[in-house]
Amino acid sequence: MREPNVDYTTIPLKCPRCGLHGWVLLSRVDRRFRCKQCRTKFYINLVGDVVLGDPPVRSHAAPPIDPLGAIAATWSRMPRAGRFVLVVAIAVLGVAAVKVLFPRESGIPDELPERARFVGLAFAQNEPARLKELAAPGSYPLVAEWVRLTRPESWDEVLATGAEVQFRVVTSLPNYQKGTAYVLGQIVFISAAGRDGDGTDSAAHEPVGQGAIVVSPRDDSVTPIQDEFPFVTFWLLNKNGAWLLDGERTRKAVNRGRSRSTS
Repeated sequence: MREPNVDYTTIPLKCPRCGLHGWVLLSRVDRRFRCKQCRTKFYINLVGDVVLGDPPVRSHAAPPIDPLGAIAATWSRMPRAGRFVLVVAIAVLGVAAVKVLFPRESGIPDELPERARFVGLAFAQNEPARLKELAAPGSYPLVAEWVRLTRPESWDEVLATGAEVQFRVVTSLPNYQKGTAYVLGQIVFISAAGRDGDGTDSAAHEPVGQGAIVVSPRDDSVTPIQDEFPFVTFWLLNKNGAWLLDGERTRKAVNRGRSRSTS
């Protein structure tokens, strides 16, 4: 029980050298004092004893942090909507990390001629979606339009017969200083009849559209016989040193070729 008229925020003290009496606040315990009369240095330790000299230096290092406890405490204080947003954000970051650490194999080759062959085969088989990863940024819609408007519909009939598709690079001209390239190629269909060895050569050297012919595998002297619209692709070199299909220039080259043929 507290007594009236008693100040419980201070404690009495006496100078250990000259005996001068005084009072000190409790908050000043374990700090240095200097007697006003004899100028002696002393301090009051944590148990209330008056000690000559300076108080010992104590470590003020922060207590160890419990990360799991901090996370649990933060989670418990969050509203339900905040928890939902946090879970979604963690899931999105997790998916992104997996894609970066474990990239999916796209099957796209590294060298320019092989990339041109990849494009030619996808073009011949009417699979423009395969070119999405290979198209220069922002040019895939033009690539898809190029395939849709340029690829002859008659190729579907050729493929339906079981013909094998091949692509042959005629000219590959990369310019590393400008970061551009030009590739001229030819699509060839190997007839299924010739592969079966039944002696039928009726499909040999039959033109089927843009820069393509149907030949028998027994014909060793295949040459382009329809070069009115050669299969031309243009490329751009990105900052990572990879060649990407320039959909804009490739699409425009078809228009120029058609204009010259009709003039």
